[in-house]
Amino acid sequence: MKRPKHLSARQAAAALGVSKAYVCRLFSRGIIPAEKVDTDWIVAEKDIRKYQDDKRGAPLYYRDTTDWSNEDFYLMYRWLDKMVNDRKNRFDDELTSIDPTRLSFEAGAMLKATGAYKRFPNLGCLEDHPPITPPIVVSTYPCPGAFPAFEEMGIIL
Repeated sequence: MKRPKHLSARQAAAALGVSKAYVCRLFSRGIIPAEKVDTDWIVAEKDIRKYQDDKRGAPLYYRDTTDWSNEDFYLMYRWLDKMVNDRKNRFDDELTSIDPTRLSFEAGAMLKATGAYKRFPNLGCLEDHPPITPPIVVSTYPCPGAFPAFEEMGIIL
């Protein structure tokens, strides 16, 4: 009988492309079943694959953000910023296919702050997107005043 393969929190984070702290939070909240052994977590590889498959269903910007932490919003900010500011335009097809009516409120605010609505006609309606109130802090070390377009949208980087 073949034993299931287990991963450490660091290995699971690498497989998911997220930080170890974020994956540990997923474990402690029970979002991904895992077992704490001494000071580290152990998770079955099949549970990481299942989580990946579940998350592939909806892009980050369409997901429900009700229970998101600042780190979750930061992850979304980094992804959207990477897509919009990619110098090789590798994400233009994805940006052109975004349905603004399905965006989370915060994703709409972030896309407006990046200026994506100016380049992509499908996102033109974001020009009138209201700011997030109260503002959200999405950085571990916020720099007020450094990113005025984001601050106008209620996003403190």
